Amino acid sequence: MKKILFLIALISFGVSASSPDLIELAKQKQVTLTKREKRVARIGHISSGRQVSGGILGTYPLGFGMGHALQNRWQDDGKFFTYTQLGAVGLMLATGDCVGKVFERDDNDCGGPQEVLLLVGVVSFIGLRIWEIVDVWTAPAKQNRRYQHLRERLETMPNPVVPKEPKASLYLMPVIGPLQATGLGLVLKY
Repeated sequence: MKKILFLIALISFGVSASSPDLIELAKQKQVTLTKREKRVARIGHISSGRQVSGGILGTYPLGFGMGHALQNRWQDDGKFFTYTQLGAVGLMLATGDCVGKVFERDDNDCGGPQEVLLLVGVVSFIGLRIWEIVDVWTAPAKQNRRYQHLRERLETMPNPVVPKEPKASLYLMPVIGPLQATGLGLVLKY
């Protein structure tokens, strides 16, 4: 029960106040954002609470991209870890009884493809977990730097100046009359 309350406290601490939408600001300033800039704007600023709680949740006990989800990065980074770790577990489970026999330290009859599948699954899972732990702790700082840089760039850009059409203007233009007479005429646009 204490662990659940601790986790809820971390998650609620991690909720950040909403920031101005940078995509809308870019539209107002008539700036076209790159794919990377759109991604940075969509994820937004990751508060220190979300960094820590996502880091803890991504490190222990879950993994499988859950820390990324708490940091609002599952769609971009976390789903990779979710799917690949599930695939690694699937490889291990595909060996059937070999999973239990390896840990019993008896002479197991697992060999050939089953042993290879088990080994690939275990090594893949361990490698992916290490990668996920490093990513869930280091990537939020990079995201926040990119977000801050983009926000500063957009906020310091001047608002676009839309040229106003004159309300009235006077033009001289050549006129050819019905009897092939030429001359100058005045045109008033308003």
